[in-house]
Amino acid sequence: MKKFTSNILDKKNMLPIIMACAGIVIIIFCFFIFLPGDKTSEDKFGLKVQELKDQISILEKRISVLEEQDNSRMTQISALSEMARGFNESSQRLQAVPGEMENIQKKIEHIDQRQGNLEKRIAEFKTSRTTRVTKQAVAKSQTRQAVSAKKTNKYHKIVEGDTLYSIANKYGLTVDKLRQLNKLSPEAYIQPGQNLIIDN
Repeated sequence: MKKFTSNILDKKNMLPIIMACAGIVIIIFCFFIFLPGDKTSEDKFGLKVQELKDQISILEKRISVLEEQDNSRMTQISALSEMARGFNESSQRLQAVPGEMENIQKKIEHIDQRQGNLEKRIAEFKTSRTTRVTKQAVAKSQTRQAVSAKKTNKYHKIVEGDTLYSIANKYGLTVDKLRQLNKLSPEAYIQPGQNLIIDN
């Protein structure tokens, strides 16, 4: 028996036996894989695949919702950063306001001073103008009085037989001019002894 066992264990004889065993295992494996199996196991496998697909689509939807929320948050963050930048600019402007207020106050004081100077000048101008106007009025009045003193009206004393026409003709006037100088209406009568102005 020793001989027999040693033959079996001989390496050269082992190779065909190992090959035969491997072939049997491969045939059994192919049999289970390629032979149609139980319909219920295929249905279960298909259902599980469908469940996985459904879960994948749900996960994709959740991911898209999360991406939208992330985009919305990023937009909000950028808007907030813009607001913060605007706030910083406003804060800087507000810090500069006291200095600007001092400048404005100085300008107002300067304007007030100039206004006071202008009011004084206007008052002086009014006073000097009033004085000039008064002097001019006095001068005109004196001139008028001098002219009126120099200017004396000439009169004609009406005698019997005089008419407006004859008097006007005698002094080179028109009847209308004579009426106008004496403020006579067209219906007015003249009488002897009456004085008529014949020159202005």
